[in-house]
Amino acid sequence: SDGEGGYFLVGPKSSASEKFSLSLCLVSSKNLELTLDSSTVYHDQYYWQYNLLGVDISTEQFPSLKLEGETGSFVSEKATATIKTSRENLLKFLSKSSVSIKLCNGAVVVAAADLALSCLTESTDSSLDPGVTVSRQVNLVSGHNLAVGQDSEGNKPVLGVSLTLTSLEYEVTSGQLSDSDDMEVEAG
Repeated sequence: SDGEGGYFLVGPKSSASEKFSLSLCLVSSKNLELTLDSSTVYHDQYYWQYNLLGVDISTEQFPSLKLEGETGSFVSEKATATIKTSRENLLKFLSKSSVSIKLCNGAVVVAAADLALSCLTESTDSSLDPGVTVSRQVNLVSGHNLAVGQDSEGNKPVLGVSLTLTSLEYEVTSGQLSDSDDMEVEAG
């Protein structure tokens, strides 16, 4: 309603002087079938569900946890949110927040993983200029026994996640030059 477009406010509006972009991308998965109890049969398709800044997001459904070939049935998913805050409030928020990612089948949570957003500030000098991208492989905890499954070769179910935080101060925007009469242009 303020003409600035949609954004999430972190901290008091009076100190929200900067804008940032936070993106979460589900990139890959391995050994998802290890999250299942072998005696359980699911009839619905699978999907990922996660909460980004209070908004629940569900991905496209996929039919099987067994991946065939390089691409398999996994479809990459990306969500991006714009945050308006101060740099100090953003760093506090990131240090205390996480994103929970769930593998679901119908209403059943088959497996889940948590990723702390503090990983975005651990690999930098905390300046965040112009941005940082962090990729992580997170273990999936099975919903039926709350453990990380493992096969005889030591493989575990993992989800590849990429987080990107970018300062929008460095964003290139379109606009018009000043229509001042004092501006001179030299032909070269």
